[in-house]
Amino acid sequence: MMHKISISNLNQDISFVVNNAKLIFGNDYEKKNIIKKVIINAFNKMQNSEFSENNYHNIFLIDDEPINVNDYLFYYIHDRFDLSQEQKLGTKSLCYDYLNSLLENIEYNESFQTINYLLSDLMESISSYDEYFTSIFNCELTKKSLIKFIELLFLKDEYEINNYDLSLVEVIRLQLSMLKSIAKSTKKKMFIILDSPILLEEFYTELKEIADISLIFFEKCDGLKNDDFLLLDNIEIDMLDDNKLFEVCNNVTDNNYTIVEMKERIVKEYYNPRKYK
Repeated sequence: MMHKISISNLNQDISFVVNNAKLIFGNDYEKKNIIKKVIINAFNKMQNSEFSENNYHNIFLIDDEPINVNDYLFYYIHDRFDLSQEQKLGTKSLCYDYLNSLLENIEYNESFQTINYLLSDLMESISSYDEYFTSIFNCELTKKSLIKFIELLFLKDEYEINNYDLSLVEVIRLQLSMLKSIAKSTKKKMFIILDSPILLEEFYTELKEIADISLIFFEKCDGLKNDDFLLLDNIEIDMLDDNKLFEVCNNVTDNNYTIVEMKERIVKEYYNPRKYK
């Protein structure tokens, strides 16, 4: 499904169309940073500062409407994923959401119910009764409390690992694997940013299956054939924006290009050189 993304920050406006997944690359690092910054801050429900209210507007729209962040699950996937931090299972961590997805409907599990029955029986047996005072201990296991008992370990070849032990590609694969599980258990739409120096075709394919909207920032790719991208360089081009492409055609003085020919030229001059295989 097509969606129009509109972003404004620091008096710069950026808009483009996303057909499920959008590749974004180029040497305009400021604009790429604006896209990531505005979206991440919006999903984190960051309020405008006093300075911004007096100097510029922060805008993030989907299909020309302000986004309702409660309608989405948002994840920022990157190569700086911190295993040690994730093991703490903070409520905003990817691993916390992953465990929640694995434990979906755990309350109806027979073993879970048996544990709760045994806990109740144990508490009753140790409750104190006397003539003047009665103490009743109540203990019920819930999905939330069960997660607190879990010690999360990351293993590779049956050995425990930490941040030293995964390659860039393995770090991205790990995060996407957890996202696939989360996607199966949620009814919310998913908005994902993948920010990685290297883009493999498998990452692109998996994101298209997982997310309703995904933005993929990269520097090099493995030969993925795709002409649906946002180029942020010495020119700014959304390859789904025929009006912008027509404008570029008219500005080229050395030849008369059709829109199809201009797309081919942009792919050849900007996209193809980023392939590392």
